Amino acid sequence: MQTRLFIWLLAVLISAAGLSAQSARTGRFSIGTGDDPMYHSFVIPLEGQSGVPLDLIGGNATNLFPAHTNWFTVLHYDKAAPPSGGYGARFSYQNPAVAFGRRVGGSPLWTSNYYSFGVYAGSRVEEGTFPSDQWFIKNGAIKVYAKSNMALITNIYYGVASSTSTAVVTPWAPYLTNGYVGYIGGCGLHTYITRDYSDDWGILPASWVFDGKFKLTHFSTPEATNYVFEVRFIGGVPGPNPNILEPMTLRQQGGTNFHEDSRLYTLEFEPRPSERAAFLDLVHFEGEPLPPTYLGKSVPELLSYNALVANSIPGSVTNWLSVDDSPELRSHPDLDRLVGEFKTNALALAAYVQNEIRLVDAVSHGDSGSVGDQAVNHPGVARGALGVLLERQGNPLEQCGLLVYLLRRCGIPAGYVFAPDHGVKLLDARLSRTLRMQVRGAVNQTGNAYTTNTLISVNYPWVAARVGSSWVHLFPWLKDTEIVEGFDLYDFMPTNALNGYQWLQHYAQGDSEIFFGLNAES
Repeated sequence: MQTRLFIWLLAVLISAAGLSAQSARTGRFSIGTGDDPMYHSFVIPLEGQSGVPLDLIGGNATNLFPAHTNWFTVLHYDKAAPPSGGYGARFSYQNPAVAFGRRVGGSPLWTSNYYSFGVYAGSRVEEGTFPSDQWFIKNGAIKVYAKSNMALITNIYYGVASSTSTAVVTPWAPYLTNGYVGYIGGCGLHTYITRDYSDDWGILPASWVFDGKFKLTHFSTPEATNYVFEVRFIGGVPGPNPNILEPMTLRQQGGTNFHEDSRLYTLEFEPRPSERAAFLDLVHFEGEPLPPTYLGKSVPELLSYNALVANSIPGSVTNWLSVDDSPELRSHPDLDRLVGEFKTNALALAAYVQNEIRLVDAVSHGDSGSVGDQAVNHPGVARGALGVLLERQGNPLEQCGLLVYLLRRCGIPAGYVFAPDHGVKLLDARLSRTLRMQVRGAVNQTGNAYTTNTLISVNYPWVAARVGSSWVHLFPWLKDTEIVEGFDLYDFMPTNALNGYQWLQHYAQGDSEIFFGLNAES
C-alpha cells in the first residue's frame, strides 16, 4: 500500500511539473510585433528566473492580479503594421510582459538574494515631467502595490538627471563618479541600474539607439514581501520619419498623446525557508553564452592564463610500454577488446576516456585529514583500469590509469605525471565545470564568501605520452559538463509545507494535503 501511495504521489508530481512547465518559462519576454527586437519592449531574466507570460489585455493577469485596477489600456508601437498618417501603427495592451514569483507560478524570489534583469524599451528620451527648466533623462518607474488588495502605494522613479536638473532622481554627478551605476530604493526593494552597451540582446548599434539597454539588479529585505513591484521603462523608436523619435508606448487622454512607460515585469518576494541553503539559489556557472570557437573557455582563460607544462620527462621510458607491473594496470580481455574495437587508434581511445568516462570522487581528504586544505585532492586508487571501464566512471587518478593502459596497448609509451603540491592550478570557473558544482563565488551557510581566490590548486596527476619524438600531455579528467536544470521541487510543495522538514512533519501526522486525499483509500 505504501509503495502504491508513493508511486501515485510521484505521478502527481510529474503531472504537476508538466502543467507548470507549460505556463512558466525563462528567456526573453517581449511586447511587440515583427522580428526586429529594436521595436519591442522586453525583459530578459539574467539568472534564469522563470516567469509567467501575461496576456496583452485581461486574460491570465485578471486571475493572477484579481484586485488590480491600475493597468489602463495603452498603445505600443506596431512594427509589423503599415504606418498611418505619417506615424507608426499601434496596438493596444494593458499588462506587463511577464510576472515573476512563486505565487503567480514562476520560480520563487527569496529575500536577501540578488536578481538581475536586462530591460529595453527603446532609446532613452528627455521628458519635462518636472518644471520646464528641470528636464531629465527619465528611464521609468517602479510602481509598488499592496499585495493584499493591489492598491497603489507609491511610485519609485529612476533616471539619469541632466546637468541642469535638480529633480530627485539619480543625480548626474554621483552617476558619473559611481561608474555609471544608479541606485533607487523603497518599500524594502533596493535596485541598482547600469547601462549595457553590448549587442548580446539583438539590439544592434544604430545612430538613434543610445543608452537604451539597461541592467537592473534587485535586492529585497523582508519588508518587500508585503508588496507587488511593477517595473516600467520608457523609450522611443524612429517612426516612418526617421528624424522623429516616436514613443515605444503612448497613452491617449482627451485627444492628446502622452509618452508612456512600457510595462515590463512584476516581482513578488518571499522569505527564504530557514532550512534552504543560500548557495542553492546563486547563479551557477558562467551564465553567459560564448562563441563555439572558444570551446567554453572564459575570458580570463583566453586572455590571462596559459598552461605551461615543464618537459621534465625522463629520456628513457622503456618500461612505459608494459602492463601488469602495478595493480591498477592488470591486463584483461575486456580492456584489450576495447583497444581492438578502436583498431589501436590512440587518439580515439583518448577521446573515449575524455568524453565517456564520468568523473567521480574528485574531492577527498588531504594529508591533514581535512577536506578544507588549500588544494583539491584525489582519493587514490580504488578502481583499476578494468573497474573504471566497467563502471564508466573514475576519479582523476583512476582515469589516468585507464588511459595509460590503453595507450600502452597501442604501442605508445605512457605514464603518470605527478606535480609537486600546489603545482597544478585551475581557474575557479574551469574547476566548477569539471566538478559539476559551483566553486566560483561559493558561499557558506551564512551567505559569506567561501571561495575567494581565482586560481585553485588541484593535486591531480596527468598522463604523458611519447608520440614520435615529442611528449604529449593529456588530462582525461579535465571535462566540460553541460548542465540541464530540471524542475524545482520547492515549486510543487504543498502550501503548508514549504520545506523538507515541514513536509516530513505533516507526512508523519497524516496530513490530507500531503497525501492528496488518499488517507481514506490507504
